[in-house]
Amino acid sequence: AGGVCVITTPARLRHIFGRDPHYGVPGLVALPNGLQRFIVNDVLKRRVHGVLGHPSPAYDVTHLYWNVREIAGLFPQPHTVEVLHNRQYRPPGKFTREWLRHPSVALEQLRFNVREYFFDRILIWKKAA
Repeated sequence: AGGVCVITTPARLRHIFGRDPHYGVPGLVALPNGLQRFIVNDVLKRRVHGVLGHPSPAYDVTHLYWNVREIAGLFPQPHTVEVLHNRQYRPPGKFTREWLRHPSVALEQLRFNVREYFFDRILIWKKAA
């Protein structure tokens, strides 16, 4: 069966030096997932309360993904995987003097090239069988 899936999720690298998007702990996403779980549940002793009021460990994140390929790997044989870029992209071409006169051109090229690690939205499309 074919279909389209749009995923909206923060990229791990967007929060590497800031506060974790789930628990607000600075630098937490720079650590492996198991260590993140240990810090939130055992060191900081964060808890959530269920419907009956019973406390349980707060960390319920299965995995924070580093790049688009990791997320795409969850979908068997996708036809197209594309990061939706937040702005219109005009390829500047090969390195030219224009890049030196307008560093924003080089910055835009860099942003486009690393979008796989700083994504917000990912489109995964699979053709019908």
